[in-house]
Amino acid sequence: MSRRIHCSPSIAGALRNGRTQKLKGLFQHDNGSDCTHREAIDFLKLKQLEGWEVLPMGECDNFDKVNGCGGHEMVDPIEPSAEEGVPA
Repeated sequence: MSRRIHCSPSIAGALRNGRTQKLKGLFQHDNGSDCTHREAIDFLKLKQLEGWEVLPMGECDNFDKVNGCGGHEMVDPIEPSAEEGVPA
């Protein structure tokens, strides 16, 4: 069995990099418009105040706001073995 782990970018790192790089478009409003650089900074700082250290990327049903994705067990495809008469 294998395991999939989603990326969980650091809020502190985004804020640190945000000093020199524009964060415009990193997040979007509910209506689909891009957040401004200032709005992105404010959002990240708010999340930090709420105890978040990392953010989820995409949908993750096993996410922790401090440690990120806890991983997801993936079923490996069944491979025929040489014993079954199929060469490996």
